[in-house]
Amino acid sequence: MKKLTNEAASKQIRIEDLEKKLKAEIDGSKAKDQEAIKARQMHEVQIKRRDEEIKQLGVDMDKLREKHEKDLETVRQMHKIELDKMQARMDEAKRIADEEIA
Repeated sequence: MKKLTNEAASKQIRIEDLEKKLKAEIDGSKAKDQEAIKARQMHEVQIKRRDEEIKQLGVDMDKLREKHEKDLETVRQMHKIELDKMQARMDEAKRIADEEIA
């Protein structure tokens, strides 16, 4: 009878040890799951931040393109004015030359 009691006590201790190990594994698994969730959330935040940066770069590029087009148009107008002035000078020089010849 005492042998059965010792066996039962031994098995009870073994069961308690196994329960403790199982609980520790479950707690460890939960902790790993929490770490994975936190890492995924951080990754999602980084992705959103990069998406915003890309979007902002697109906006900045559009603004830069518009400014460049305006600057280019201004330069074209300035060149046209200079060409018109040169043409007027050439016309004046030709008129003077024609008068001197005549």
